Amino acid sequence: MNNIKITVIVPVLNEVKTINSLLQSLNDQIYQPDEIIICDGGSTDGTIDLINKIKKKISNILITEQKSKCRGSGRNIAISNSINQYIAMIDAGTVADIHWLYNLVEKLKKNKGTDVVFGVIKPIIENSFDAATANVILGKYYKENILSPSVSSILINKNVFKEIGLFPTNQKGKYVVEDLVFLNNLNNNKKLIKINCKKAVVNWHLSKNYKSLILRFISNSRGGIAYGFFKKWHLKTIQNISIYLILISLGFFNIIFLFFLFLYHFLRVYSYYKHHSIEYKKGLIMKFKSFIKVSNVILSIDLATVIGIISWLIIDKLKLINNEN
Repeated sequence: MNNIKITVIVPVLNEVKTINSLLQSLNDQIYQPDEIIICDGGSTDGTIDLINKIKKKISNILITEQKSKCRGSGRNIAISNSINQYIAMIDAGTVADIHWLYNLVEKLKKNKGTDVVFGVIKPIIENSFDAATANVILGKYYKENILSPSVSSILINKNVFKEIGLFPTNQKGKYVVEDLVFLNNLNNNKKLIKINCKKAVVNWHLSKNYKSLILRFISNSRGGIAYGFFKKWHLKTIQNISIYLILISLGFFNIIFLFFLFLYHFLRVYSYYKHHSIEYKKGLIMKFKSFIKVSNVILSIDLATVIGIISWLIIDKLKLINNEN
């Protein structure tokens, strides 16, 4: 295990704004990857042209193309084309810390027999919107302002795929929760040895505005309900929105219910904010503005979740019924 050759796989789709910084960060690794396989899902924004230019400087980049496929399909193709036993996964829209691969490999070497090493994801905070989004996404379940486990920071032995299978796929490329399904399968397998490495950091660019945030979570919601995450995610959102609507309705008859509405929402926002309090700038006024933005992000995700449910019911479920008939 002294000289472990690593294949890094990257699924991409229209990533012309971020792919250069990602590939440069991989080229700057102090533990160099043996090959970098990029699977493109049909980019139309010049991503592939840019990668071909970058290939002149970074010669170990390979490109495969699978148009109109989801990220899971892209990862599967890259895995099938890899020549090495160990695969590191990372996503577009991120930048790897210079010691990312080194720390993953060192953790593997020190723990013989390990099948999977989980690195961590750290949100990049460039403005107050990033801070608010990070507070909500990290939420109540991730500590130390990092997200883990994630398929965007992971080192994995190829034998794992023989044990639990590859990523689930959607031929139309609409659903983007195949990573959650894969992680569930991975974590539920008791045979595999999995360890964590907090030093293996991948820095993550978050959604840059409310529009991109909502569109992303509509897709996540639609895919999540299709893959069986209704009880874990959608049901809680429906409960929260139902409480809002009930209190608003009662508020027409007695204003005190509007106070309870405010209190309920305040406590809900605080339940996210208190765990991280990630701020772009310090100061009492900035704390207040940050709290309001966290509130707006939560409501935006609620809205996107409901739209995703409706889209699944009206479009996907009806198509499924029609196909069965």
